[in-house]
Amino acid sequence: MALKAARRDVVARKDIFYGAPGPVDRIRQIYPDAFAWSKEGAKACTMDYLKLGWTSIVPQSCRNGILIVPLNRQWAFWGWPNRTIQRMDKVGARILIVGPTATSAGWA
Repeated sequence: MALKAARRDVVARKDIFYGAPGPVDRIRQIYPDAFAWSKEGAKACTMDYLKLGWTSIVPQSCRNGILIVPLNRQWAFWGWPNRTIQRMDKVGARILIVGPTATSAGWA
């Protein structure tokens, strides 16, 4: 892999990887402590949290994943902002805030 050949310390540099599920899975395999995400994984976490967040349960799909919060839909995210942020921190997830969307699934 080019990153290993270049001796790049992706964890120390806090590199973030984005792509299709296959390459993201490969990055996670090679660099288990690096942050990598896919659109599919982000969508799963976000939709699952919208369904389950009121129970205080953080869905498995959010563990070490990413939650996408549109600026104009923050009200839909249970416990936003403080509880949501605490919950995501506990499972190693990150939160990506995006611009306003026309529909709740408009970012997908």
